[in-house]
Amino acid sequence: MLDVVGMHDVDYTGARALQEMLDKLDRHHLSFAMARAGSHLRKNLARSGLLARIGPERFFATVDEAVRAFAPAEGPP
Repeated sequence: MLDVVGMHDVDYTGARALQEMLDKLDRHHLSFAMARAGSHLRKNLARSGLLARIGPERFFATVDEAVRAFAPAEGPP
C-alpha cells in the first residue's frame, strides 16, 4: 500500500516506474493499493492506463481503510 497524499501528478518516468513495480509485484503474486489519492492524480493514472491496471477497488480514502482491507481475517486462537 502506497500513501500518495503528497503526490499530485505522475510524469512519464514515474508512470513507467510504477508499471515496472506492478509487473514485479504480479510476478510474486503480491497485491498493490493506494491510499489518499486525489482526483488530479487519479486522472493522471487513468490517462496512463495505471488506474485500470491497479483497479479502482484498490484505492482507499484513508490509510486505515487500506490496512483493514488487506489485514488477514482473524480466526480462532
